[in-house]
Amino acid sequence: MVFSSLTFLLIFLPVVLAGYFILPKGCRNVWLVIASLFFYASGEPRFVFLFMAEIIWNWLLGLVIGSSRSIVTRKLSLVLCIAGDLAVLGVFKYADFFAETISSLTHTQMTGPGLTLPIGISFYTFQAISYAVDIYRGESPQKNPLLVALYLALFPQLIAGPIVRYSDISPQLLDRPVSFDSAGEGFIRFCCGLCKKVLLANNLGIVADFVFKYCDKSMLPAPVLWLGVLSYTLQIFFDFSGYSDMAIGLGRVFGFTIPENFRDPYLAVSGTDFWRRWHISLSSWFRDYVYIPLGGSRRGNAVTIRNLVIVWALTGLWHGAGWTYILWGLLWGALLITERFIIKPEEKSHMFRTVYRILLLLWIVLMWTLFRAEDIETAIFIITGLFSPGRWLLSSGKGPLLSLWFTQAAPWLVFGAFLSSSAPKAVKARLESGNFREYMTPAYACVLFLMVILSLSFLINGSYNPFLYFQF
Repeated sequence: MVFSSLTFLLIFLPVVLAGYFILPKGCRNVWLVIASLFFYASGEPRFVFLFMAEIIWNWLLGLVIGSSRSIVTRKLSLVLCIAGDLAVLGVFKYADFFAETISSLTHTQMTGPGLTLPIGISFYTFQAISYAVDIYRGESPQKNPLLVALYLALFPQLIAGPIVRYSDISPQLLDRPVSFDSAGEGFIRFCCGLCKKVLLANNLGIVADFVFKYCDKSMLPAPVLWLGVLSYTLQIFFDFSGYSDMAIGLGRVFGFTIPENFRDPYLAVSGTDFWRRWHISLSSWFRDYVYIPLGGSRRGNAVTIRNLVIVWALTGLWHGAGWTYILWGLLWGALLITERFIIKPEEKSHMFRTVYRILLLLWIVLMWTLFRAEDIETAIFIITGLFSPGRWLLSSGKGPLLSLWFTQAAPWLVFGAFLSSSAPKAVKARLESGNFREYMTPAYACVLFLMVILSLSFLINGSYNPFLYFQF
């Protein structure tokens, strides 16, 4: 079940909301846990018991970590807890990849278990690790396993984040203010995310999927390749940020404050700035639970570079069990290291920073091309095709095809580029400061209502509707 499905929007969500606001306050957490486990089981019925076992595992070891007076016992319990969480993740997500890699390197016939990847395992594993580490650092463990289940299984952010830290949300698990005003704000945020996902990400995804599927089976012209990679660059942003908006909005409806996950990433002025704006919860998680414990930047340049390489290799591996993801992470790490020690864009002139921002956008597009490609060879094939002079020569037979592609796909691309720029905020600020200020609130409501109706019409027609980050 996904947020942008009619089953979720018209059946599951209304029932959960009705029960949450009708039931007494003391029963609301139980209701949310039941609803969250049902939500997970609707998509992964085989793995719901594995998920429940992981909840119990982290609850029990969390109690030991938080209550033991022996530092040795606490450390051993922490290591055991994290090792158990990572072992489950490793078996399901990476066993086949490592078996194939070892087999190719040693020329032996080694096969992995061939297990299906549980949805959202990368996200809730990192939350489980956050629970254990934060307790070790001084947070109080939850004696009630229901609250641990609520933290790990809360359905708004269970499948694709944002990654919520235990230290940030622990006070909200037992008691949180819930009002119709906050619920209304959350519902508006949810609707905005739904529109981003259904109207933009889905339509851009049709174009991107076609290009990446047929790029190595036919010599697609360079303009079509550019249309595909730019569509994917915007698709993954609106898909994931749309999901994050929906998760944050639903959390708000139930009284939870879920951290922001995106902040205009394509307006970044450097690679470092980009990762302070994109998937913020993951970047900050690696910073606080991996980079800083390794020594951060406190032990000299060599150790700093080592730590950055480790973090970005793990970031790539977190996204997927494949060499494209690992190379993608290492290349991002290389850029950030280069910026930090060589380029230092923040110290350069305005002209340099402007040119660098343009080059950074090109880098982001190329990195998303590598991220999306089936393998490294396909990524190289597409990237070279983007800049190959021969691919810009259009035969007479390809003219009508290009015309059709650009008339159908370009409007979504232009609209997406506009919404991911600084223009919408500038237009909004101008309207709200002018003579139209008193009409803006009802105008926003009308536009949002029409966009939601349009989104529902797309869903009723059975349009393309995957969530990209569900595979991670």
